[in-house]
Amino acid sequence: MLTACEAGAIVVAPDASPHTMKAQATIAAGPKILADLVELIAEAGKDAKRSE
Repeated sequence: MLTACEAGAIVVAPDASPHTMKAQATIAAGPKILADLVELIAEAGKDAKRSE
């Protein structure tokens, strides 16, 4: 996480809230693509739950 932040990434939890050590997962991305990436991951999670 530290390396990602030092490289300019923003690190968040899957719901786009600030990352904490209690988060179940971590998303790290550049500021220009973070919102799109969070949305794609959320959609993929919804699709996975539908196919269970």
